[in-house]
Amino acid sequence: MAVDTVRIALVGDRNPDLTSHYAIERSFELAPDIEAVWIPTSTIEGAARERLQGFNAIWCAPGGPYVSEAGAIAAIRYAREEGRPFLGTAAGFQHAVLEYARTVLGMDHASHAENTPGAFPQLISRLPIPWENQEMLVRYVAGVRLYTLMQREESNEIFDCNYGLNPEWENLFIGASLRICARNEANEVCALELVHHKFFVVTLFEPERSALNGGSLHTIVESFFKMARSVRS
Repeated sequence: MAVDTVRIALVGDRNPDLTSHYAIERSFELAPDIEAVWIPTSTIEGAARERLQGFNAIWCAPGGPYVSEAGAIAAIRYAREEGRPFLGTAAGFQHAVLEYARTVLGMDHASHAENTPGAFPQLISRLPIPWENQEMLVRYVAGVRLYTLMQREESNEIFDCNYGLNPEWENLFIGASLRICARNEANEVCALELVHHKFFVVTLFEPERSALNGGSLHTIVESFFKMARSVRS
């Protein structure tokens, strides 16, 4: 690719009826120097490097269940191991948890309740009450990178998901390199970040919604774009 071109891979199965997908595309309209390319999950399994090496950064979009869980996880692993700036929102959060558990923690059978109901261990479980287009207060953990990035202790964010990190397995991410960096008012985990990575942030909420609700980029998205501009593939 040309040295002056910034490209971000949108890993996910594009659905024009999803508000989150429209919001993501609107976010890129607010950053016209960056090109976004949708990469269907079904095209990545077994070919992550070939599909993604030409991109400065990777965004794993909402919209679960993905057509290919394995494809999404392969993309996340590529971003993590290759040091590519990575943002995962909603389903992207959920699958980043699976990738880390399987690849780093050795939990080969870590599962997602939506993809494989009844499997064990179920790291991603159904929420007691679905978060459907619901605004909630998010509190950032002091001392972590996301706290510094946000420059505030809390913010109101939009959630639109039915699945999250199973509280029974939350301790796996306390003191881990993929660490907890935000919780909601019910003390449920809603963001994680990877230590010693230039930018690897996953949120259960959808920061892309700021492009619709306020016509501006959310701090997380803006910081992700900034990091993508600094990378040359």
